[in-house]
This record gives sequence, C-alpha cells and structure tokens, in this order.
Amino acid sequence: MSEKHAHRDCSHLLAGLSAYIDGEAEAALCAEIEQHLAACENCRVVVDTLRRTVLLYREEQPAPLPEGGEAAPVQSVRTG
Repeated sequence: MSEKHAHRDCSHLLAGLSAYIDGEAEAALCAEIEQHLAACENCRVVVDTLRRTVLLYREEQPAPLPEGGEAAPVQSVRTG
C-alpha cells in the first residue's frame, strides 16, 4: 500500500460493498472497487472478512425457536 494512499476513497466505496459481495453491483462499480482493492491492503482485508462472514452466515442453519418462542416477543411488547 502506498504511503500516499487516499483513504477518502475507502469510505466512498463502502456504500457499494454489500452489492459487490452479493454479486449484484453494476459493472462500473465492480471495476472501481477492484481497482481500489488492488492498491489498498486494508480494504482487501475488509472485503475478504465480509465475504467470509456472509458465506458463513449463508451456510448456517437457523436455530429452532423454543415452543411458544414466536409469540413471546409480541407478548413482551404488549405487556412491557
């Protein structure tokens, strides 16, 4: 990473990261992000970590709710 790296570009690209990770970003945004990632090690780490987190989440099976667990939050709000 260059010492003159403009970190303002990092925050600018964060807004499009979810679409990029999900493969839903437009080609121009993908090109912009990939060009930035080639020069910014910090952002490569962020994107890699986010990508791994998303993959783990997608692979995880939802935990079953205890019996009556679906109604409990609603009842809590009503009686709270």
